[in-house]
Amino acid sequence: MPKESKSRGAKLPAGKGVKVPRTVRRHAAKAQTLHDFVHDADRAALADKLLALADRYADVAMELAQWQRLSAPKVTAVDFESAITDLLTPERGFIKWNESYAFVSRAEAVLPLLQQLRAKDASAAVCLGQHALRKSWDVLAQADDSGGDIGGLCQAIGAEWVKSLKSAKSQSAVFAEGYLALQLDDPFGCFDSVAAETAMGAAARARYQELLASRWRTAKDAVLASKARRATSPGKRGIFSSIRTSDETDDQLWTLERLYLAQLKCMGKIDTALAVLREDLSSANDHSQVIRLLEEHKRFDEAFTQTRQACLAFAGDTALEEALLRCFARGRLTSEALALRRKQFDRGPSVETYGLVLKAGKEAKEDPQTLRQTLLDHLQVRENDISAELLQTHGRSARLDGRHAPDVTVRAQILGSEKRWLEAFDLVSTTGMDCRSDVLQSIALHLPAGHHEQAITILMQVLTQLMSHASSPYGEELALVKEITKRMGAEQQSQWLGELRSQYRAKRNFVRDLPAGRTR
Repeated sequence: MPKESKSRGAKLPAGKGVKVPRTVRRHAAKAQTLHDFVHDADRAALADKLLALADRYADVAMELAQWQRLSAPKVTAVDFESAITDLLTPERGFIKWNESYAFVSRAEAVLPLLQQLRAKDASAAVCLGQHALRKSWDVLAQADDSGGDIGGLCQAIGAEWVKSLKSAKSQSAVFAEGYLALQLDDPFGCFDSVAAETAMGAAARARYQELLASRWRTAKDAVLASKARRATSPGKRGIFSSIRTSDETDDQLWTLERLYLAQLKCMGKIDTALAVLREDLSSANDHSQVIRLLEEHKRFDEAFTQTRQACLAFAGDTALEEALLRCFARGRLTSEALALRRKQFDRGPSVETYGLVLKAGKEAKEDPQTLRQTLLDHLQVRENDISAELLQTHGRSARLDGRHAPDVTVRAQILGSEKRWLEAFDLVSTTGMDCRSDVLQSIALHLPAGHHEQAITILMQVLTQLMSHASSPYGEELALVKEITKRMGAEQQSQWLGELRSQYRAKRNFVRDLPAGRTR
């Protein structure tokens, strides 16, 4: 056989001074040796070997059959379509996650077929590229593609299809109908739509925009009419009466509107895009889309007006409040921003909202210490109010099981976030206070070296809470025991471990894995 064929063996890194690992050199040498052997082999012997492999492996037989079919003197588009269909049809029904790589290893042979067809007939490659895309989506719909192999194949086919569009002449207006259908069926954006719409030409693009506007209008009217019917019909009352069931029209409208808005933005028709979004402002997200579009085009006064209206209609919506804060920041309205951050803290106190209030206070030139104390005092009042409400609601049962105890978890977390560990310790050590065990443990572990006894007291309390619902292998509990014993002397450690063995003797695995304790 001719020896002019280029080597397909592994290539070694080029460049002076590049150190190549021994395993890479060994692999490259083996690949080159195999390459030389195959190219030097007798043609008949090589053919017999290939046929023998085809008898043993169905994939090899199929690839040889496709090679034969596509090497014929007169290969038609039908032959290519048949080969693509075969490659993208699973042998069995559902493809499991651990089967997807093997399927893709075989199916990716569709890419050189599309490249070969593109070189011969770009227009035919456009049609068959669409066919290949749809076949790959069918596979994706009946596969567990956790590893993303099949999704990657879909994108590779999409990229090849766009290349075919670029190689072909501008498409006729009729092409727009198939393109819109392809866009509506695309599961996750498998091709570069901007490049595709540029390549399709002015006539097809204009028709696509016309079809898109028409289809969007029809779907929008249908959804608005459906909402109006739901709003006026009495319906069934009860716990599920407010749940809105999504239907096919809603899903299709979402896709159509996304595509339509993209076209309007590309054409610079921002006012038309805003009008589209403002047709239905029945949710907080509808307002958010309008606000984002206004901000993108630096129409900040309109964005401020829209945001104020939205916050009145959907009070407490986080995204809308963040948009309002952006408006305050642009207008340097620091007092208004502080008031809103304070409202968010009152509504959902946490370390995060506390920090945001302090940041807003700094920008508003508030005294930080006064603001800190105000927030902590508010938390204390809130804790007591919740405790009193629980006691009033549940009465004696709440008193007996301790549910009425003020929960100081958030206050303790805030003190810890500011490294005020001794204050946090004093807070959680106050009689009658309740605190989450992980917060207690964090406080104990951060106490200074001279406070071992206080840390031991808290960590023992945490261990008691954990052991009440612990089960084997007791990893977290045993790690906590080690933390406690590190802070003990030998005598105290020995005595306490003995108490644990006695107290938890029913938890045999826990007792077995307890540390032996230090000797004097």
